[in-house]
Parts: sequence; C-alpha cells; structure tokens
Amino acid sequence: MRSGFLQTEEPGEVLSLWEYTPEYTACLLVVTLLSQALDHCVANLA
Repeated sequence: MRSGFLQTEEPGEVLSLWEYTPEYTACLLVVTLLSQALDHCVANLA
C-alpha cells in the first residue's frame, strides 16, 4: 500500500505539474504575500 502511494507521488510528476501551471504558481505567490501582509496588519493593530 505504501509502495503504491510512493509510486503515484513521484517528484517528476510534481515538477511537471508546476511546469505546466505557471498561473497556479503565481496564485500561490500572491496568496502567500497577501497572508504575510494580513499578518503584518494584525500585528500592528494588536
């Protein structure tokens, strides 16, 4: 069961997924920046 999971979750598949979805990478970057900005605002308000 574990070996099957490892076979389906190969690093090559993950890398190819990121290669073909630049918009997903951009979305992830924007979300990260927004969450950091929100944390900063909350820290200033507290």
